[in-house]
Amino acid sequence: MGAHALWLLLVVLWVAKPAHGTQATFPDGTQDQLPKRIWADRKSRGQLPVWLQKQQQSNNICSARTRVKVSSCVAKIFGEDARQGDFYQFGVYTGHSMRYTIHRLRKLHDLHVRKAWGFDSFQGLPDVDDQNEKKDNFWVGGTFSVADKLGIYSLSNLTRALSKTIDPGNTSLAFIPGFFNTSLTPTLHEEQRMAPAVYVDGDADLYSSTHQFLDWLFASKLIQSGTLIYFDEFPMGEHRAFHEVLRKYNVTAVHVYGSFRKLFCIVSWRDNPRPDSLRNCSCTPQSRPYVPTRPRPRWTEHDDKPLCTD
Repeated sequence: MGAHALWLLLVVLWVAKPAHGTQATFPDGTQDQLPKRIWADRKSRGQLPVWLQKQQQSNNICSARTRVKVSSCVAKIFGEDARQGDFYQFGVYTGHSMRYTIHRLRKLHDLHVRKAWGFDSFQGLPDVDDQNEKKDNFWVGGTFSVADKLGIYSLSNLTRALSKTIDPGNTSLAFIPGFFNTSLTPTLHEEQRMAPAVYVDGDADLYSSTHQFLDWLFASKLIQSGTLIYFDEFPMGEHRAFHEVLRKYNVTAVHVYGSFRKLFCIVSWRDNPRPDSLRNCSCTPQSRPYVPTRPRPRWTEHDDKPLCTD
């Protein structure tokens, strides 16, 4: 083959190759190849105010403390019944929050949930067009992409790597990939045979994403009396989403713990079972009935509460 013919062949092969991010697709339509959006994470972190940078830097310490509280409350509220319920993580990222929770339950209380579910796009936050929502957060679309963080852009390889991080060899771990507005379908809980939630970890960061997963959980009747719900950045968009869903489903809740990061326990709600099945949500000395107040736009540097509260 002459040099000219070889050059033409190489050009044809280059033009014909699939574009990045459009390779193999799973049966539910999820693409196996994830896009690179590493610029988004850098842009978001570059525009964070000092007070929020401090909150982000405290994540590891606060996450460890919170998971101890969570495991203790799960043991007190559910006991052995926890083995019949599921753990739902909305916003998996590198998987360390899931790892903390699963390991604390096992190590401190010898408890296992029936199954742990991780929901994430694995390509970062969705793009936000709503101007009101933009006022409640500092993130841009693509921030917190674990594909960029780990440098793994095959979804199947990425979820295998995350499984090893979270709980090696644990067959009761499953991932639901995709942005919540498309992945959280009305029939998903039936198709996947999901069980009522023992614990929900909400780390979706945005108002819209938080509202989507909360509304889906209640509409799917996966919330039960005693379900614990944790928010990683409550005073921001998560605050407004939680209050709207509380009103929509006539929810009674207990504030268990936290200030910037908050842990709640659901006592009852509109479609709750019999009153005699209600669980006691007072699992910490700080537990008190939660009265929703008008959401404020966001936490500011003038707030003097500690980064982590006991």
